[in-house]
Amino acid sequence: MQLTKLTFENYKAFKEPQEFRIKPITFVIGKNSSGKSVVSRLPKLLAGALASDAMSPIQTQYDRIYFGENFRDLIHNKIEHGKVILGATFEDDDNKRTVLKAKIQQFAGTPFHFVSNFELKSENGLNFQLEWEGLTDKPPSLQRYNIKEENITNEENELFVVFTGILPEKLTDLNYKNIMPDDLVSLKQDIRNAVRNIRYIGPIRGLPRPRYKYKSSRPSHPGENEESVYHILGLDEYAKGDIAEKVGAWYSENLGGWRLDIVRSGDEFEIVLISPDDPAVKVNLTSVGSGMSQVLPFVVRSFMEPEKKGGIEIFEQPELHLHPDAHGSLAELLVHTAKKQQSRFIIETHSENMILRVRRLIVNGVIDSNDVIVYWVDDEERPGSKLKPIHIDEDGELDDWPEGVFSEDYEEMIAIREAQRRKAGKE
Repeated sequence: MQLTKLTFENYKAFKEPQEFRIKPITFVIGKNSSGKSVVSRLPKLLAGALASDAMSPIQTQYDRIYFGENFRDLIHNKIEHGKVILGATFEDDDNKRTVLKAKIQQFAGTPFHFVSNFELKSENGLNFQLEWEGLTDKPPSLQRYNIKEENITNEENELFVVFTGILPEKLTDLNYKNIMPDDLVSLKQDIRNAVRNIRYIGPIRGLPRPRYKYKSSRPSHPGENEESVYHILGLDEYAKGDIAEKVGAWYSENLGGWRLDIVRSGDEFEIVLISPDDPAVKVNLTSVGSGMSQVLPFVVRSFMEPEKKGGIEIFEQPELHLHPDAHGSLAELLVHTAKKQQSRFIIETHSENMILRVRRLIVNGVIDSNDVIVYWVDDEERPGSKLKPIHIDEDGELDDWPEGVFSEDYEEMIAIREAQRRKAGKE
């Protein structure tokens, strides 16, 4: 089962209902503070809400991502008794859909929030709905609900529910008799498995150190912590793997001829760049521009085999600190990795060149146009931001391109020409 679509409403900058489909390559673009990161990080928020050890419906800090100080920070305009509506669509190997939707309500005047409405519908037959009945003398974790489900019957059509995250963990009738159906238990496990392989690398990657001591085990992903990517490379080279070799070759081909390499020294190693002019010249990664280290997690991940096919990789600004000439090379690496590994990538970016290169690869038949989508986060309209999909056809053409997107260079040229004419007139 795979997560294929997210829906959300009244969440942070977005008041109206929004839909976010996840393709093999999904770009998220927009101005600063428009809500790009809100969208790109949403799969991680969902993963926290579905975790088997979740202590509350929404975890405002999860897997090294900070979503807000408290749940109220996630509500549009931080309304005291407001709510957030979160939904997800999953598809199994037979393309049958399961749709989950939860309304998470804030208790006014308290630090608590709870699930007030829950729906889980599957094309395999399950149709399960819960609706909060209203405040009782029970704590927020044990409220009374009305239920609609063919396989569950009780005279009053009411029950108590204990949630783990946004999933019902325990259902009892009013006499506290357990009435949890087996098909719901099984489906919950499938849903949780579907969000376990969502990985995230943020916009600020850890800066390198001059050298590292070898560890006894290799991290599974370059986003595990700030030093993971360096230990992946060091241990891979020590074990005579091919990741470090492939990363080094990519650097040489796409970043001015400088080849990345590992230099051992006893129980330590350092990451160096070998000069394209003299192989004897090796410069420690700490002594070169930030772009060389900031792009490293993206490149390393591209040459690692994923733990599971069909996972979701979230990268914020992989092009950070790189010269625009290298952005196209990043796009080609992205396309190659998505196709080879059957992984899906959510890329938050400010790079027009990355999108242009992907359009070119579509025209050349390297990737199918149906496997790519661009989302523009529009913050101009009120009452909140809107998420606008932009589709690319087989000729690389866009079905809609909002006015003003990536038009800064054109507008600057117009302004230069106008300034030149004014200057010529005065002279």
